[in-house]
Amino acid sequence: MKSVDQEMLVKALEFALDAHGDQKRKGKDVPYVSHLLQVAGFVLEYGGDVELAVAALLHDVIEDCPGTSLATIESRFGTRVAKVVHDCTDLMEEDTPDQKSEWRVRKERYLAHMQAADFDTQLVALCDKLHNLSNVLADLRAHGVETFAKFSAGPLQQLWYYDSVRLAVCDSLPAGLVAEYELHVTKLREYVAVGS
Repeated sequence: MKSVDQEMLVKALEFALDAHGDQKRKGKDVPYVSHLLQVAGFVLEYGGDVELAVAALLHDVIEDCPGTSLATIESRFGTRVAKVVHDCTDLMEEDTPDQKSEWRVRKERYLAHMQAADFDTQLVALCDKLHNLSNVLADLRAHGVETFAKFSAGPLQQLWYYDSVRLAVCDSLPAGLVAEYELHVTKLREYVAVGS
């Protein structure tokens, strides 16, 4: 990897660490940065370049970190990174990181947006959802269906969402990524069937 790319990744990781601070993964004592690193790793594994890995490291800063602006991201990391971060953000126009619209409304808007999104955005988005889904499945294996209690949406809604993401973005993405994601959705479907 070129030194300029290394520097960009380090700069993005430092920005993400500063923005997310001491945030933890939902219902866990795991630093939030773990998720960002995993998503960036998936992006690189499935053919994304360094700019897309940077976008993966930053993909939640607008959604989850009050005071972080898209203009700052664009000025520090460029237009392409800022566009992907914007497009992956699951907030409505009037939302803030502390005050979000109703879950289903946000998810329907996000899915409609993803259908029309470009490859860059879809790749980062599906890598994000793959890591989230792998965490849900790990928790289901360890704790059973009570895992869903930590989420705003129940098991059937979660299944609807992850399956809808698959339908919205999987046509143009790398076959290996799509296959891995579809396998995870199938496993989630099995847990939901048992718990329903």
